Amino acid sequence: DLVLTSPDARNSPLIIPVQVVVTLDRPIIGLEPTELVFQAESGGESPAPRVIQVTNLGGGVLSGLQADALYLGAGGWLSVDLSGSTAPAEILVQPRQAGLSPGEYRAEVRVSGEGALNSPRSVPVVMTVQTGVVSPSRSTATVPNGTAGVATEIIVQARDADGNPVDVGGEAVEVSVSGANSVSPFEAADLGDGTYLSLIHI
Repeated sequence: DLVLTSPDARNSPLIIPVQVVVTLDRPIIGLEPTELVFQAESGGESPAPRVIQVTNLGGGVLSGLQADALYLGAGGWLSVDLSGSTAPAEILVQPRQAGLSPGEYRAEVRVSGEGALNSPRSVPVVMTVQTGVVSPSRSTATVPNGTAGVATEIIVQARDADGNPVDVGGEAVEVSVSGANSVSPFEAADLGDGTYLSLIHI
């Protein structure tokens, strides 16, 4: 019992019955790790798979295990393979970034078990897809119609092998014009956001 006393209270002491029920015979789902974070590069290889360990932190037998991927947004990029229906077990989690645009993707691996006190439990999964390395052949240039005697402003947009715009600078870019009004290569000014500016006089 819990006893509360106060010299100012007319009903002191107050006795509150307390009952604690310990259910050592019920299974409790344990998951480790508690979060998975992946990084991938657009056009590159998918990240290496990770393993979630499933254990029973309580009593009895943790059986009837099931594991599913639930998506918070775009789906279909995560495979979940449970090694068995009784703990201890392993869940092989394999993200696939093929076809995904650069950005952040979120999901969770939800695990349930028969009679478990904390069923279901979830492990959050985050995968960040970044733009790949710059591909000169996929990069593009915006060239307006030129006027004799006036500088022509050429904007180059750096892109990766999948054609995704690269949003950071740092590349050494040269611009040249071919044809009747060919101009020797000029270095382009790095604008810091994946675009490069060159002023060419034709």
